[in-house]
Amino acid sequence: MRKFIILLLFVSISSTVIAQSGTPVVINPVAGINFSTLSDPPSGFTSKGSLGWQFGGNLRLGGKIFLQPGLQLAQFGSELSRDDINPFNTDTFKTTLTMLRIPLLAGVQFLDTQTKDAVNWNMHAGFAIEMVLGTTGLLTSDDINTSLFSAVIGAGVDIYSVTLDVDYELGLSKFYKDSGRFNSNTKNNVLLISIGWKTIL
Repeated sequence: MRKFIILLLFVSISSTVIAQSGTPVVINPVAGINFSTLSDPPSGFTSKGSLGWQFGGNLRLGGKIFLQPGLQLAQFGSELSRDDINPFNTDTFKTTLTMLRIPLLAGVQFLDTQTKDAVNWNMHAGFAIEMVLGTTGLLTSDDINTSLFSAVIGAGVDIYSVTLDVDYELGLSKFYKDSGRFNSNTKNNVLLISIGWKTIL
């Protein structure tokens, strides 16, 4: 939580400075799909990837170098299957998480422009905080940490007013609680593909 507050204060102060400097501000509603996998699954289990979705919006603040905070509602999935040679043992733990996702990114554009009548490329990186709003499946908030912290790296392209971003999220915090039934160093990694529309203020 302390990391979240520090990052949020940094983005708020930076956003205010950039907005007052007269540089472009882009509002960017987005929606897309994601594919999540669990790294280093608990002993005796195998992880399978799961599809999910996300939608929300980003702010792009700046010109060639920009900040990009965002707020999105997302659904991530996880699936663990027990390693067992017994074909009649079908222990599978499927869980769907509904999350509030807050990416805090910084990036660089290859062209020094924010106009909607241009094609532009960008690369960006930063962090994301995810707060679990609800779970469905066999695992609950008693098993899963309700606040997750990740590093993000990605690239995007603007084609006139349309935006397309591909991001990879590398989990930095433990997915499962130490007090839950899976005490392990498992982390959640997510590939996200988002398409959106930009409006320049």
